[in-house]
Amino acid sequence: MNKQLRTRVHEHNPIIENISTPTYEGLCRRKPGERRFQVLEICLVDDENPDEDPILSKCVNLSDGGSRVITQKPLNKSSIVMLSFYHRENGEIVENVPITAKVADIHLMKNKMYRVNFDHRGSVFQEHGTERIMLEYAKKLLEEKEK
Repeated sequence: MNKQLRTRVHEHNPIIENISTPTYEGLCRRKPGERRFQVLEICLVDDENPDEDPILSKCVNLSDGGSRVITQKPLNKSSIVMLSFYHRENGEIVENVPITAKVADIHLMKNKMYRVNFDHRGSVFQEHGTERIMLEYAKKLLEEKEK
């Protein structure tokens, strides 16, 4: 492992270039210095089951490589789903282009809700809306810091 890539933040959580586990095999999407934002945005989780409607959920953590979502229904671990993020524009809520994601982990919380971690698959483009949402929350953080 290249020691130059290690930072003080990653001393106890080293950078992993390749992951090989029973549930996932491939490149790690976590990059050095990748910023994860604590957000609170609406998202739609669609497991593409024709018998069920998509699950309206809330995204609480977002980065280019993945997201953490709170849902009311459980999902199968390692299943592939479509995530549609929403953003506010001129007082209206606008849906972005869905992004393909893999369920990385799922936890039942005390309030009977499910905390689901997603790994975003493929390329992440501006049309998916993740960059716009993260920039909005980054601006809010800077404004709060200046006060």
